Amino acid sequence: MKTRLLKPVFAIWISAVSLCYGCLLNYSSTPALTTSGPSQFPQSQKLGLNKNGLTMIAFFHPQCPCSAATAAELGKILTHHDFYKPHANLKVYAVISKPSGTDVSFTKSSLVSSLEVTRGVELVIDQNDVLSRQFGALASGQILLFNQQGEKLFSGGITTERGHEGESSGGAALGNYIRGQRTALKIAPVFGCSLESSH
Repeated sequence: MKTRLLKPVFAIWISAVSLCYGCLLNYSSTPALTTSGPSQFPQSQKLGLNKNGLTMIAFFHPQCPCSAATAAELGKILTHHDFYKPHANLKVYAVISKPSGTDVSFTKSSLVSSLEVTRGVELVIDQNDVLSRQFGALASGQILLFNQQGEKLFSGGITTERGHEGESSGGAALGNYIRGQRTALKIAPVFGCSLESSH
């Protein structure tokens, strides 16, 4: 009798686990809602356009677990190609979201700590998300790249899924642009949390 009862219970448990796993996989591979941002570098009091080369702006939500992978991939790109060196003519900003109503502790996280020690990256706290709105960034992990004339070259993410490190089409395209190589990819999906979330 007990065996008969256990079989349907076990079947239900397996179905529930499979459903949850499927939902998790679907979420991790679903891109965030984004815009491609402005076609021209907007006037900004906090961010300056590099007139001698390229300007990269990476937007991060400090509490987004998905974006640790983006920070890691960004570090790999800069370290592998020595883009942090002065002769590389590349300016890199990491813009840290601080939505309205949050205190200074909101911007303290392991993600921000990892960006602080990434060579060649200048951290900028985005009070009330003024910069993210100005540059049209909606999701953590979105990266914009501009040339010295202020023309946008690339907009997107550099991971394949939420929280997953590894080679991606966005990362490859970003590296090509920085090396001065032609690439057809101008937009890549972003896998991260909403920048305006206060959680």
